[in-house]
Amino acid sequence: MVRQDESVVLFDPIDPFDGPVEIAIEPISGDIYVARFDPVQHGGIHKDEHHHFIYRIHREGSDLLPFIGPPAPSSVVEGSGPLTIRLMGRHLKPGAVVIASGSPVPARPGADRFELLADLPASMTSSARMIEVQVENPGGSRSNIQSFTVTADPNPPGPPPQLNSLLVYKKKRSRVVSPVVAGSSAKKLRLLVMGAEFDASAQLLVNGTAVEIVSSSSTEIVGRLTNQMLANPGDFPVQVRNATGRLSNILRLMVVP
Repeated sequence: MVRQDESVVLFDPIDPFDGPVEIAIEPISGDIYVARFDPVQHGGIHKDEHHHFIYRIHREGSDLLPFIGPPAPSSVVEGSGPLTIRLMGRHLKPGAVVIASGSPVPARPGADRFELLADLPASMTSSARMIEVQVENPGGSRSNIQSFTVTADPNPPGPPPQLNSLLVYKKKRSRVVSPVVAGSSAKKLRLLVMGAEFDASAQLLVNGTAVEIVSSSSTEIVGRLTNQMLANPGDFPVQVRNATGRLSNILRLMVVP
């Protein structure tokens, strides 16, 4: 049995020699549909015309209460942010509210009267959990409960990098340059940052621009400064960005007149 946009319940092909009756259960409400196929040929112009009769047997109370099918999507990975889920149902009245884990969430009608769209906030998908979803019609009648799963991230991003200190040196670490003067030649100057949780592909950012890496470890990164970076005085933010995209705290590189 189909609506204009999609099926409500699907029947197997009816074999006239097996009944000819087929039974299917609607997954949303649990209603039973019985289809009877009339194999008798009819006279007239359309000799191959046959009749199909479909009977619906209500599950107890299903003709009064709202029913919903599984949400789409049925699951997301934690940290997915705000999300819209699609609910297909029966007896959903105008003004129906979606309840997620006991709290109402913004909802709006979908393409037709069988569909509701619900907006889950980022807080609901921030960590692994099971969310129970219901629809409540005006008047207080509530649907059956469906589950929406927020699964654990199989590849968690890990802790963010942490910066503790920085310095600029010329050729050797013992030759610390302080202060750094605007207009200085950057050819032999190196920027050293020290901290923790730097991954193997970490980038060193100066004023938002990644610099060339000279050497790196989980606790230190040495990068090359450029003449352009030192062309003018300023107070430039320095950060480390891991391959996961996570950024460190900010330290400042002072370039004085």
